[in-house]
Amino acid sequence: MSDPLVRFFTLFKEHWDTGTGRPEAGDRRYAGWTPKEFANAMSKCGVDISDDTARLWYRGAELKKNLPRATQKVAILKIFFPDCHANAEMETAWQAASTRPAAARTTTPATEIDSRAEWEILGRTGVAGLVALSVHPPSATNERDVWKLPATLDIAALEAEHEDKPVGIGLRRAEVTISSTTYQPTEGSLIAKRLPDAAHLQSIPDGVRILGPLVDGVIEGDPFGDNHLCA
Repeated sequence: MSDPLVRFFTLFKEHWDTGTGRPEAGDRRYAGWTPKEFANAMSKCGVDISDDTARLWYRGAELKKNLPRATQKVAILKIFFPDCHANAEMETAWQAASTRPAAARTTTPATEIDSRAEWEILGRTGVAGLVALSVHPPSATNERDVWKLPATLDIAALEAEHEDKPVGIGLRRAEVTISSTTYQPTEGSLIAKRLPDAAHLQSIPDGVRILGPLVDGVIEGDPFGDNHLCA
């Protein structure tokens, strides 16, 4: 693998997927890291990042950009390798990627930049502590004017109080619908139609109904995983 940037992110993804350095107290539904866990671990190392930054690093070998800064790289190695805080392969790849000539870096084609300019990402929407939906910048496909729409849906049980007594609030069902005055989902691209074996996703007109994953009878986690919402 000649591109050190791709090599660094390939190693990053491998350690992420295998849960290298992940605390035993992590969410046991996942063998590897989750974006929220990794962002929290970075914060404990004194380097704050968003969940979206962690997701971009996970996709770094595909995107071929977003190389972590030096301080971020140090924290990443500290998280993956808490006993020695180093890894020769990742360190060598990062050093090579950070010092290679600017002309050799992968750039985004001007046509893609122009096409993406019309998208406006407004951030998260939801109910604090219970549900948050984040839509991420669309990515181009091999088809003209067809874009993948990635999204993250974080659902958790909310602890609250009612009349001085602790209560739990959770969702047993949720729905996400898509509407636009300019674009429409291409045929068969909605996530529930693309993933018919995903029992916790059901197709509804212009969207998807979410029934899981369930923990103690309520939805918890990101039901979309690494799958885009539609195209």
